[in-house]
Amino acid sequence: MTMTDFFTKCQILGHIYRDELQDFKDFMEYNDLGFPIAYLNAEGLALAQPDGMKYVEETWDLLLSELNLKDTGFEDLEHLLLSAEE
Repeated sequence: MTMTDFFTKCQILGHIYRDELQDFKDFMEYNDLGFPIAYLNAEGLALAQPDGMKYVEETWDLLLSELNLKDTGFEDLEHLLLSAEE
């Protein structure tokens, strides 16, 4: 089974964080470490250390759970959101 690679997870989470998407406002407040770590990693501003990677992975898993999705190897945020609509 194909799963989303770590960098793409960071890009997707970073996009949500950067654009402060209102649909995810409460979710971002709850995951207040995973989102900025993912964003900084995706932008090449900081590399996530093992502990930081755990926060990103936890945030990713919670996001998929929130959207009622299984990780099938998402390419970007649009792909993720379209899959959630199906």
